[in-house]
Amino acid sequence: MVLGMVIVYIFLIVLMIFVVLSSKLFKGRAMAATSSGMSPSSKSADELIAVLSAAVSSYRNRKKGSK
Repeated sequence: MVLGMVIVYIFLIVLMIFVVLSSKLFKGRAMAATSSGMSPSSKSADELIAVLSAAVSSYRNRKKGSK
């Protein structure tokens, strides 16, 4: 049991180190992508909001009907 817990903790530590390193690695790429003008337009944002609103409304209507 102790060996299993040690293995899990080692795996979690390695996973944490990997996440931190990948965060530092991709931070520069994300900054370069946003500074190059790759932001979503307001029209696509409005369309996304409309689609999400319709999906939530449809989900709620289905849940209401199944009760």
